Amino acid sequence: MKRKTFIYLSVVGTVTIGIPSLSCHHRNETLNKSLSQPKFLSHICDEKTLTEIGTEYNKQFSSGSTKDQLADLILTDSTGKPSSQTSNISFINSLVDQKIKQDFETGRTVVIKGWVLSVTEVRQCALFSLA
Repeated sequence: MKRKTFIYLSVVGTVTIGIPSLSCHHRNETLNKSLSQPKFLSHICDEKTLTEIGTEYNKQFSSGSTKDQLADLILTDSTGKPSSQTSNISFINSLVDQKIKQDFETGRTVVIKGWVLSVTEVRQCALFSLA
């Protein structure tokens, strides 16, 4: 194989493999940014408090301490079925609001830093603290 052909195929192969992973990463970052905004708490808490709540959650519950793990936990519906990460943002926001309501109705709450919060809200704070 000629050197010119080898270099050309190497570059094309690298670009072919790299582009899909870049766009996927960008989509996850956009989704993570949306998921990391606890709507109600952001009205009554400042960023420092949200970060402290999230950091404390990550210390206590290390099972969901990465961005992707937290996003997956937040996006899982009440039946345990993960929602598509390509769903539109309004659907995701509706799902999260519904999960928070269900958390309170079923007693899925935790006390962190003196706040009684739903598990979903705390996970949103944890994702916020990692951003």
